[in-house]
Amino acid sequence: SSCSSSSGAASAPASAAAGGNTPAIWRGNPDELAHGEELDFDESTYITYHAMRTQWPCLSFDIIRDRLGTGRKKFPLTTYLVAGTQADRPDRNEVLVMKMGDLHKTQNRSREEDDDGFNMESDDEDDDVDGDPYLLTQSVPHSGGVNRIRSMPQAPHVVATWSETSDVHVWNLEHKLAALDGPAGVAAAASKGTGSDAPVFTYTGHSDEGYAIAWSPVKAGRMVTGDCRNGIFLWDAAGSSGAASFAVDAVPFVGHQGSVEDLQWSHTEENVFASCSSDRSVRIFDTRRHASSMLAIEGAHSEDVNVISWNPLVGFLLASGSDDGSFKIWDLRKFERESPVAHFKFHRAPITSIEWSNDEDSVIATSSADHTCIVWDMSLEVRACSFFVCSLVCRYLSWLLLFLSFSFFFLFLFFVSCFLFLVSLSVLVRSLTSSFF
Repeated sequence: SSCSSSSGAASAPASAAAGGNTPAIWRGNPDELAHGEELDFDESTYITYHAMRTQWPCLSFDIIRDRLGTGRKKFPLTTYLVAGTQADRPDRNEVLVMKMGDLHKTQNRSREEDDDGFNMESDDEDDDVDGDPYLLTQSVPHSGGVNRIRSMPQAPHVVATWSETSDVHVWNLEHKLAALDGPAGVAAAASKGTGSDAPVFTYTGHSDEGYAIAWSPVKAGRMVTGDCRNGIFLWDAAGSSGAASFAVDAVPFVGHQGSVEDLQWSHTEENVFASCSSDRSVRIFDTRRHASSMLAIEGAHSEDVNVISWNPLVGFLLASGSDDGSFKIWDLRKFERESPVAHFKFHRAPITSIEWSNDEDSVIATSSADHTCIVWDMSLEVRACSFFVCSLVCRYLSWLLLFLSFSFFFLFLFFVSCFLFLVSLSVLVRSLTSSFF
């Protein structure tokens, strides 16, 4: 194992953009930049922005739940995460356990409150602006590149990895997490007898490598894994420890015709999970039925469905992202291809990740191969859409009223003209009759 510290891993510098200082949302491709042109980011956009680097690129990472409290906003911040590497050789890969600390606020604001109403001035009093952000790392060797890595919600030190060798490993990383907190943490971990760098369990039953893996947020130790040959397998922890051993159901779930790309558990039902696939479908399974899915949308997107996310606060909302660059929101109460709640076509390349907020039921984040990460607020989108629809309706109504006004005016003129004609005709007839007699 290795332990490294990089002090002063500060915020990414901003470079002056060539061709003017006018701020704009960039939606292009870095390969399309003109010679000498550089991208610039608006520092005022982010309350905090720090860039840190690992030795090898990581295809997957996960946030490790800690005991520092949820929804914390006081600076400096600390966070723990786990990641899996994609090294140049299979024997050089590792599982990285990291601690980021002294993440102070980088946004400079003159007013006391920000746009969301948070009191930023009070946070400044607790912000250690003199401390440089740091990254501490502990690692264990991993056989092959890590396709996907996930931490168990109920026991964050228990981590599962999907290897490119088609094996799925489960690790107990309690001693590595403890080592990040100094000698006291190491002593506490040693007293519990946790200290092995080897996986506590390895499953070799998949016929191919995969990327789909998900722990149940309802039942501790329950997990599903999906491979590139459409196999989905159910795991359950065996024994009281929840990490020492697992029983993997030998019968896979049947339904997909292509690679299983992502899996997500219901946040309220321990037997219900969702899946998506390169066969362009999104399915809902019940663990008590392997023969077929309970619900399915064939052709949910025009191309491969890469990722899905189940809303943790609104149990009937499911989001899916596709190779076509779009993402959709589905209502499981009306799970039909023609009836997504919303369909957004902003990204210009495949959606690579999608995640609902744990605190705001209308907030969702997406990332894409177009080099963008975007946070969406569905309540704002709905309001904007409603405003657009209302304005459109009002515009058509105004045109209709204008048309009717002109129609009634001309109709009135027509009737007046007819009346005058009839009166004139009557007068003419009467005068002719009088002259004749």
